[in-house]
Amino acid sequence: MLTRLKGSTDHIHATALSPDGKLVLTGSGANSEVDIGFGGTLVQLWDASSGSEIKRLAGHKHTPLVLLFSPDGNRILTVDQNEDLRLWDAGSGRLVSEFEGAEWPGAEFSRGGRTFVAFGSGGIHVLDAETGRQLLQIEDNRAAEFFFSSARFSPDGHRIVTTALARDDARIWDVAMGRQVGSLAGHKGYVIDAVFLPDGKRILTGSKDGTVRLWDAETGHELRKFVAPGPVHRILLSPDGKRCIAEWEYAHGTQVAVEGEEHSSLLDVEAEREVVRFNAKTTEGLVGFSPGSSTLLALGDYSLQHAFLFSAATGKQLRQVNLDR
Repeated sequence: MLTRLKGSTDHIHATALSPDGKLVLTGSGANSEVDIGFGGTLVQLWDASSGSEIKRLAGHKHTPLVLLFSPDGNRILTVDQNEDLRLWDAGSGRLVSEFEGAEWPGAEFSRGGRTFVAFGSGGIHVLDAETGRQLLQIEDNRAAEFFFSSARFSPDGHRIVTTALARDDARIWDVAMGRQVGSLAGHKGYVIDAVFLPDGKRILTGSKDGTVRLWDAETGHELRKFVAPGPVHRILLSPDGKRCIAEWEYAHGTQVAVEGEEHSSLLDVEAEREVVRFNAKTTEGLVGFSPGSSTLLALGDYSLQHAFLFSAATGKQLRQVNLDR
């Protein structure tokens, strides 16, 4: 069943679906090129069944780019173009805590939803999702020189794996002790992204060296390596951990490349193979895997007129949906 959100007219830059599928969160602004300031910035909560607006989360002065529901659906995180972060109560729409000028363009909840990690040039911070109180700041011997590009919890919430631009390894931290307990070294370029697999025993990393690597999280030993045609910028893991989307761009000087144009590969994590390669248009519209990991959704373009559903097993297109009806 498809539902159109009633009254949504501005360009939508970010969306999120609540864990129970009953609510939709959207962040919109005048357009993607202009920092629109007061008045034109909207964070809206919608009823997914009726398409009716439930409430607006007021406070952001800049275009919202990141929207997240906590796994239990009780909290919402929003991050805007100015890297200001806000924590909200999903039920009432009440602002719980705000961090202006924190320089945290990225954030992620722990699986239990009790904590969240925020990261960027402002460092890596673990915070309480109930109050917004800081629990831990992960320090590095040269932390001020790094832009932390990713920080993700292990499934049990006890560890965090982090990556930083200008660093060729991913690092594993113990959340309770606040200290580094492991390093994944072997890439020949900056490690941009890293994520724990659902078993908590393995980690995937993506690097500027054009590889996606699978590691043993305990020993730091490399288990598998996938080679992409160029630098890898993002890893999107399926909920079951069997499939992965690696977003990359062709290496400099490649004849088929369009500068700045990103492509992606659907990878079979266990079999160490590329299932299918998606073009730049599909890659730009990728939304993510379904909760059951069986399908992959991509939007057609910024006009939101079409969406495409792909099989996560084969990469073949299953359906095209007209969203303009």
